[in-house]
Amino acid sequence: MSINRFPFQDDVLRELVKGPATAAKVSNAIASEGRAPGHGENSSELHRMVAENIDHLVNLGLAEYTGDVPRTAQLTASGGDAAESLLGSGGIGRSGG
Repeated sequence: MSINRFPFQDDVLRELVKGPATAAKVSNAIASEGRAPGHGENSSELHRMVAENIDHLVNLGLAEYTGDVPRTAQLTASGGDAAESLLGSGGIGRSGG
């Protein structure tokens, strides 16, 4: 059994396809949609995990930091292609239920 170290990648892609976003903005979206771990509440732990997921997407070349403060990320062309592929397949564009 493997552990998914980056469980919010789809959530990050879902938010970044809308435009540049901070980890806080993505965390707020996850919490508001009830997808946060535990009781669905936003927390510093969720924010940290989302920031790590964004860093991972940056390392993969799917996202990049804009240089804005607070630290803001946006999709690269490859990230846009990946997001479109997932959105088209129903992967990240639809909430479970």
